[in-house]
Amino acid sequence: MAKVLLENIEKSYAETHVVKDVNLEIQDKEFLVLVGPSGCGKSTCLRMIAGLEEISGGTIKIGDRVVNHLSPKDRDIAMVFQSYALYPHMTVYDNMAFGLKLKNRRHGLGRFLHRAEMRQRDTEIRAQVQRAAEMLDIGHLLDRKPKQLSGGQRQRVALGRAIVRQPQVFLMDEPLSNLDAKMRVQTRAEIIKLHRRLGITTIYVTHDQVEAMTMGDRIAVMNDGILQQCDTPLNLYHHPKNRFVAGFIGSPGMNLLDMRVIKSDNKLFLELDNLQLQAPARSQKVLLPYIGKTVAIGIRPQDIYDSAYLPATLQATPGNTFHARCEVTEQMGDATHLFLQAGDHALVAAVTEKTAPKPNEDLKLVIALERIHLFDAESSESI
Repeated sequence: MAKVLLENIEKSYAETHVVKDVNLEIQDKEFLVLVGPSGCGKSTCLRMIAGLEEISGGTIKIGDRVVNHLSPKDRDIAMVFQSYALYPHMTVYDNMAFGLKLKNRRHGLGRFLHRAEMRQRDTEIRAQVQRAAEMLDIGHLLDRKPKQLSGGQRQRVALGRAIVRQPQVFLMDEPLSNLDAKMRVQTRAEIIKLHRRLGITTIYVTHDQVEAMTMGDRIAVMNDGILQQCDTPLNLYHHPKNRFVAGFIGSPGMNLLDMRVIKSDNKLFLELDNLQLQAPARSQKVLLPYIGKTVAIGIRPQDIYDSAYLPATLQATPGNTFHARCEVTEQMGDATHLFLQAGDHALVAAVTEKTAPKPNEDLKLVIALERIHLFDAESSESI
């Protein structure tokens, strides 16, 4: 096992700068998720770690070795792709054993191994493949061809092929994106259990923030080639570093409004059109320099409540209440998602399933102000 270190990593294609000064340390045995929108540079980072892309600047270390100029086969990594990349003419067994057999042949040619020793190595390979297949519950599929497998089974074969190599680092590039919703949930749980059992450092790329939140020990959020924030899932959710991270992490996404800070009767208020909220007590001091200026307000959908079903810890007041028209309702079983229109501004609320408004019904809603997030309008950094 090994830790992975990225120091000042850069990647450019001619005049296009796609990865910009990324510094990241992945600890030994850690499961780190790289997440961000399409085109943010996360897969490029993974491919540079794998050696499939040359870096334009910086240093990559795996364990104690600088691997900048090593070929992929010499980096002691195993990669699982989005497309599975299985050989269609080979059985499941041969697909899983292929890398080990190739390594065995190269080693044998270099040392002129005797046939008996080669047979012994083939026996060891069969045992390794069998162990990995049992771990992934595909032992009964070893004689089948990929075309005879379901999508989930093919993904297990791709994972098994990586496992048998016993690498220092697993690299996974959106491996679940071709699976249906139910199979994605099941397979991501299997990957987490597998990681805990094997203890191999894993770097996992996805654009699905729900996948990232449920799988990662830590999550590295990227946007426009820049590493925005790297932290635990809960810290990212509760303490986003900037407006982008706040809006990207969480489902449904955070509501973000640009509101003006005003002072009235020695109290600070946040104002936008006909919507006026009293600034929470904990934020009064930090908002003093922003009086007369605009700040960005972040409100999680889960922090907006139907006034008819408030928790015992929250009371409706003139400073935390607003009215909005409900345009669309999504019944999620344990919750209801409301797509609201408050004046010219669209909002989303995740309320109790007891709330069942009619189309275009006007609702009285309450915000848990102590849980709102504040961001500088110019820098987008948290304040």
